Amino acid sequence: MKKDPIKILYEDEYIVVIEKAEGVLSVSTSRGRDEITAHSLLNSYVRNTAANKGFRGRRENGIPNRYGNEPRAFIVHRLDRETSGLMLFAKSEEIKRLLQENWEEAVTHRGYVAVVNSSGRIEGGQNVTVEYLIEEDGNGRERLNFQEGRITSWLKENRAMVVYSSARNNGGQMAVTDFKIVESNPRSRKTLLQLELHTGRKNQIRVHMQEAGCPIWGDKKYFGANQALLTENKKAHRLYLHAYALSFIHPVTGKEMVFNTGIPRSFRNL
Repeated sequence: MKKDPIKILYEDEYIVVIEKAEGVLSVSTSRGRDEITAHSLLNSYVRNTAANKGFRGRRENGIPNRYGNEPRAFIVHRLDRETSGLMLFAKSEEIKRLLQENWEEAVTHRGYVAVVNSSGRIEGGQNVTVEYLIEEDGNGRERLNFQEGRITSWLKENRAMVVYSSARNNGGQMAVTDFKIVESNPRSRKTLLQLELHTGRKNQIRVHMQEAGCPIWGDKKYFGANQALLTENKKAHRLYLHAYALSFIHPVTGKEMVFNTGIPRSFRNL
């Protein structure tokens, strides 16, 4: 059964939280202005809902009527077309500005899940720094936990709109991703990861996974130099990356809003 392009999970007079399906563009680009996007669908919903409640638009002289300005949906952040999951929209320019200007402080958690090409170990590479979790064993000695860690690098986009990574400052933006192995299947060489973003760079998770030697299953853009992996990834029916958790401070009420879609069932079939 085909998924709905967007699913509304929460709405009040200030914000809307949706779950976007994979294959749906977040917002239109200069090359695809007529394409249906998450933003255009939500915009239509907000306007239709307002119309049903009595909104009749602006007067001819441009003065707003008693219902205020024309209702719209304002995009606050984006997901890649191929990535599914949670997105936050504002219902006014002011709320959008408040959220974007205070994004680092307002967002308390951004969690993703991904299926990667790996037999159960995140090895790292020359273009990223991988630090594993340090914990104590039963004898009070420190040891590395290879199941959890952090990937750090600097990301920069080239003219071909491909993001590349460097373990040293290359003049790009610093990117930090935490990972935790949930389960793995050595036979199929597939591993399910939980990932948390500490920065929100373009293609951050996809590039970090590529450079750590474990590209995301189904990624036909960031797969490294391994042509065998590209052939394997072409068999996947989607990019196995999903934004499953989003927590943030409401821009008006100050209440922490927590959303979690859970791990998609298809991600468990390793």
